[in-house]
Amino acid sequence: MRLVAVFCMLSGLAFAENWRGALVDAKCYDAEQRNVSPTNQDFWVNRDRGLEVWYCAPKKKTKSFEIVDYDGYVYKFDSAGDSKAAQLLQTAGKKSTYLVNVTGLISHNTIAVQSIALTPQH
Repeated sequence: MRLVAVFCMLSGLAFAENWRGALVDAKCYDAEQRNVSPTNQDFWVNRDRGLEVWYCAPKKKTKSFEIVDYDGYVYKFDSAGDSKAAQLLQTAGKKSTYLVNVTGLISHNTIAVQSIALTPQH
């Protein structure tokens, strides 16, 4: 029975996925995404994602986080992931943007974060 339990835990780790992108304040970034004119036909063409990521860089008081990958896809964090991201901010110090690597399991566009780390910048 114990062997089956260990196998199940290890197989769960084998299906973890990785994401790389910018860590953002979820409330801020979601508000920026909604802040568009309904008559704008060139919505995706006229977006400056880099500016939005910079503007919504998380602060020490940020409670909910998302990652914006390099293709522009946005993934929310589960509550445990929010806690891990907040801890990362405490140790990383202030930056204009936080590029991170995230490992976890995804369900309904929400990542159950297993680990999060800053991406080394060259």
